[in-house]
Amino acid sequence: MMKMIAKKIQFDGTVQLGHSVLMGYFEQDQEEKLNLDKTVFETIDELAVGDVRRQVRSLLGSFLFGGEDIDKKVKVLSGGERGRLALCKLLLEPYNLLLLDEPTNHLDIKSKEVLKQSLIDYEGTLVMVSHDRDFMTGMCDRLFEFRDGHVKEYLCDIKEFMEIRKVERLNELDLDKSGVKAVPVAEKKVAPSSDFEAAEKKKIQTQIASQIKKLKKISLVWKQK
Repeated sequence: MMKMIAKKIQFDGTVQLGHSVLMGYFEQDQEEKLNLDKTVFETIDELAVGDVRRQVRSLLGSFLFGGEDIDKKVKVLSGGERGRLALCKLLLEPYNLLLLDEPTNHLDIKSKEVLKQSLIDYEGTLVMVSHDRDFMTGMCDRLFEFRDGHVKEYLCDIKEFMEIRKVERLNELDLDKSGVKAVPVAEKKVAPSSDFEAAEKKKIQTQIASQIKKLKKISLVWKQK
């Protein structure tokens, strides 16, 4: 979907952007597209206009490039540093729609925190593909799940989505009224060999049933919103 919106691949159908939409696309190999012979400062300074030009050093500092780091050539930077620089460059452009494809690849924890705050402060629209659940927490309010050839929309944060998915996975199981998965006749186990084992089995079944009820309540509340 990301590549279709960015028109990077051929597809059937139509993608129509609003007339006032300016789109920026951060690909997984975005850092490899930087000019290796430019310095960190030159990479950002060439894009800065007006009052922003006087704030380039401060801007780079917010992306953890301080002191002599801004005079380093891009070719000597680590993968994580190049990733930070590419993101800084992207956010400096006058885009009001950003497509971010796994933006946290190669970033350390501190760099992720810097990027996350920058994106939270961003006033435009973000469309992001990410497997980093911690990074996504608190950033999104609408998710699309691609599974089994279908796309499903969820109007919630990543944490609530994970709770909903737990309920859905349980509902997808073939459960009987007691909340215990029904066992086909041909696969039924031999009865427990002792009263103790029978009691333990009953205890576990009760616990499972109780958890399922709790999760179903969460799902019901979400559906009513």
